[in-house]
Amino acid sequence: MIYKKLLSVIALALMLTLCLMVTACKNGSDIAPVQEEESPVPETAQGNEDTTTPQAEKEINYLELYDEVLTEWKASLQRHINDEYRENESFDFGFYGGYAESPKTYYALYDIDGNGTKELLLKKQSDYEDIIAYIFVITDGKPINLFGYDDYGVPKEVPWSRVGSCKILANGLIDCRSGNYTIYKIAADGYSVIRLASSSPYDYPDEASKAMAKWKYYVNENEVDSDYYVQFLSEQGYLLDENNALADIEWIAID
Repeated sequence: MIYKKLLSVIALALMLTLCLMVTACKNGSDIAPVQEEESPVPETAQGNEDTTTPQAEKEINYLELYDEVLTEWKASLQRHINDEYRENESFDFGFYGGYAESPKTYYALYDIDGNGTKELLLKKQSDYEDIIAYIFVITDGKPINLFGYDDYGVPKEVPWSRVGSCKILANGLIDCRSGNYTIYKIAADGYSVIRLASSSPYDYPDEASKAMAKWKYYVNENEVDSDYYVQFLSEQGYLLDENNALADIEWIAID
């Protein structure tokens, strides 16, 4: 009898233990599993790539762009030295005082108007004259003569006279007052020039008495009085009858 009661107690204890174990398992299933910490993503994988250009932008090869002009300039010079006449010659190596047997020639690359593109300046020199003869610019990848062309397609020279040649000023103006009494400026299109201000002598008998002439003054092709002419030029950074700062141009001799 006692033995049966003992068995009953043991059986009951086992049942209670089993119930407790089942309940514990059921409650544990509601606990969220522990998540592993994610490894940090490298910055380059998060869209912060290094966008630095692998190499610096190549410098423009202006000698290559102006090669056609420089080649013809040298060829025209050689024909001039050899006294070889060719109709509608591309370039003129004459001077106000005539033709020099062996003129010295130079070229320079200089950004006159500060637009980031260098112009090609061609200069010729004799014993008595030093002339900036031609100015070329690059437009659509091709060299264009700044002062235009004649009916045969020959480049027009920069204006000059027995008084002197044109000067390139540090402020971007092309001073041809010693040539045709005009101050030029490169137009916004980059391949032509604007007659910014000019003057014109009149009422004088001959060339020798031009200093005694009366003058007319023009601003942007409109006639103005002398006071406005002087004031306008001053506003453009040009002072009459004074030494205006010249551009710092490095001239390279052509053999």
